[in-house]
Amino acid sequence: MWKVSLHLFALVCASAVAEFEVPDATIEAYSPEGLKVSIPDVDGIKLFAFHGKVNEEMEGREAGTFSSDVTRAKDGSWTFYDPNAKLSVGDTLYYWTFADYYDGENKLGYVKEDQEFTVTVRLCVIFQIEYSATMVVILNILLFNFFCGFSEAGLSVTEVSGSLTTKRKLKSGQLIFEDNFDVFDSYKWQHEPNGNSHLKEFQWYTNSSRNSYVENGILHIKPTLYNETGTDPINEPNFYPIRSARISTEDLFAFKYGFVEINAKIPSGDWLFPALWMMPSEGTYTKVWPLCGEIDIMEAAGNKNLTNSQQEPIGQQRVSSTLHWGPSRALDRWRLTFITKNDPSSFSSTFRKYQLQWSPQGLTFFVDGEESGTISTPDGGFWNLGNFNGTGFANPWINGTNLAPFDQKFFLIINLAVGGTSYFSDNSVNAGGKPWQNNSPNASADFWNARSQWLPTWNPESDDSHFQIDYVRVWAL
Repeated sequence: MWKVSLHLFALVCASAVAEFEVPDATIEAYSPEGLKVSIPDVDGIKLFAFHGKVNEEMEGREAGTFSSDVTRAKDGSWTFYDPNAKLSVGDTLYYWTFADYYDGENKLGYVKEDQEFTVTVRLCVIFQIEYSATMVVILNILLFNFFCGFSEAGLSVTEVSGSLTTKRKLKSGQLIFEDNFDVFDSYKWQHEPNGNSHLKEFQWYTNSSRNSYVENGILHIKPTLYNETGTDPINEPNFYPIRSARISTEDLFAFKYGFVEINAKIPSGDWLFPALWMMPSEGTYTKVWPLCGEIDIMEAAGNKNLTNSQQEPIGQQRVSSTLHWGPSRALDRWRLTFITKNDPSSFSSTFRKYQLQWSPQGLTFFVDGEESGTISTPDGGFWNLGNFNGTGFANPWINGTNLAPFDQKFFLIINLAVGGTSYFSDNSVNAGGKPWQNNSPNASADFWNARSQWLPTWNPESDDSHFQIDYVRVWAL
């Protein structure tokens, strides 16, 4: 005899009031044990309830094996968590959810029935220590392997390559790359001069010590003007008015899976565009972008008061993490894997730790040990997530894992770009306006001709416009 949920009484006449739908639940199964079910904290929800069974369909609105009321939201979510639940890959969870919703006049109950979820991966419980972001890193790595069982005899799932690497068999928690920038170490980094990018930015990268140097244990990437004579440029599409630097570990150090921590201070100044990111080292699937994949650990804008068309701050008050992937530039599905984190006090005011935990189960981004967001390995892989069937392109990731193209070795890149015809939207709002249009054939010259507007915001006589890096560290999982 199955039990009937006590929430049924609250459903009476709910449809007669303002429409409301219980938000879709996010479900995570953990290894070796644990089940988390959550919905976002939508304004008006006063209670959330979850009822479910494993590998057995629910009989109507029965209470189920899992039956719990959540009476308070936390950290933006209503969350049910059972630390003792044991689910395996392939198990199906049948469930229904309920929410008490107050529309300002009435509080009524709403239900979402006949739901199911099949476990494709089991995640690892992440432990955090509030007082130490670095301790979070170490515990994440050790507990990841201990609980998830990816490694045997203490060995790690992390793989490395490059001239800098010597040990091929790694242990969990092993520090596999570190640079504290006491000097500029050419055995760890190489400049990538005389290069622009697919974003058609306005800088030209150099290996000059004017644009990159180490001082007092800090790497500085400094933007400078293309000359100091004040001579106006000829309007032409290939004019680059700014000099800057981009360094990478290409051919020197690359890795697959690990924990990255970069302590950095983003620059302050209009249209500055710093980035900490990664690209594939071997072209396992292809070297064509974005089909090859790109991992952006941190990107930001240096503008102090930049907002989007919704008047949301998108300058120094926001950093983002992104995956780029897709069969062509037009089909880059980065918007599906785009994470932002906000700080009203600005990310340029001090050094912050930008972190990435990258495992076969997905990628989680952190700032100072606080999670910004997770991109889990998608069911059916990124090709299905991007809905690329029928686009006329062949799937080069078909022989990879569901994480492809993010299941290959990547190398690290640090650079400071300026402007460009992609990153800064024409709809963005900035004091004095945006001095170029992205479709202009002379965008870089338009930018240069407005230097009286943006150059003072760089405060060139100080370090404000410098992208500063304290250290870079990578651990094996």
